[in-house]
Amino acid sequence: SSLNTVHYGPGNLDFPNPGEQFFSVVFGSGGGEAPLVEEISVSPGSVDVTGGPDTFDVTLRITDFDEGFSYGNVSINGPSGQSIYFYFGTSEQISGDDFDGVYQISVTVPEYAEPGTWTLGVSLTDNSSNTREYPHDPPYNLPGDDSITVVNTGPSDTAIPVMTSFAASTNSVNTAAAPAPVTLNVTLTDNLS
Repeated sequence: SSLNTVHYGPGNLDFPNPGEQFFSVVFGSGGGEAPLVEEISVSPGSVDVTGGPDTFDVTLRITDFDEGFSYGNVSINGPSGQSIYFYFGTSEQISGDDFDGVYQISVTVPEYAEPGTWTLGVSLTDNSSNTREYPHDPPYNLPGDDSITVVNTGPSDTAIPVMTSFAASTNSVNTAAAPAPVTLNVTLTDNLS
């Protein structure tokens, strides 16, 4: 299920295929401050996934006066630790510009989501790769609505998916001169979704 997160690698679970656990990426980052969430709102405040997926909108006002906002992720985090991530960028911008803009992200909660209060998280990156994560980077909190109520009177999926195989096409890349492709082959199993 896409509702649960399992971390593999150092300090977490071992990858299923020994010897294919690591690759490195070389890149630089610029100066300046990371983007800030100035305002956040959620509409509607609840979704009902009893008979299928349901959608709500997250609206963010983001500022980055040094480098300009580039892209981000909105996460919704369930009561038992499940997480779902939604990428967004300039195509979700509804007003403003990269330095002070409003973005609207449509978030779909899947059918088997656990009922209860889900909290929001936001990760933002600017054009120089400076990143800020809410609520993980203290002292920054989301300034507004930071939760959604999920209603589900049917079955819910709280079981963690299992990775049964993992293989990377290469163990090392250098992106100093140009982008370098890496192909990952992963096999996952899950019980409901």
